[in-house]
Amino acid sequence: MADSGSEAEDKPKEPVPPPQGKKIFLSHCNSYEGQAMFKELWNKDQFVEKPEWMFGAHVFTGTIRKEERNARGGFLEAPAGVNSFVDFERTADFR
Repeated sequence: MADSGSEAEDKPKEPVPPPQGKKIFLSHCNSYEGQAMFKELWNKDQFVEKPEWMFGAHVFTGTIRKEERNARGGFLEAPAGVNSFVDFERTADFR
């Protein structure tokens, strides 16, 4: 005679999906600080094995600082994972 409690314990538990990803705004996302914050908050690489859970990845929007230069004097690009950009002069309209 099987105990009903032991039958429930034998079934493997399905992992709980992650919560919905957040919308994050990064001001000056091509600056050193903006890139560091993006690197810390980036979580899309966690969903490579389970692409059906991509809704848990964060969505990034930001502004670009046009006078930001890299060590060689060239324009410093924004991180590749930033989905959309807002012109810095129009941030009041964006808010």
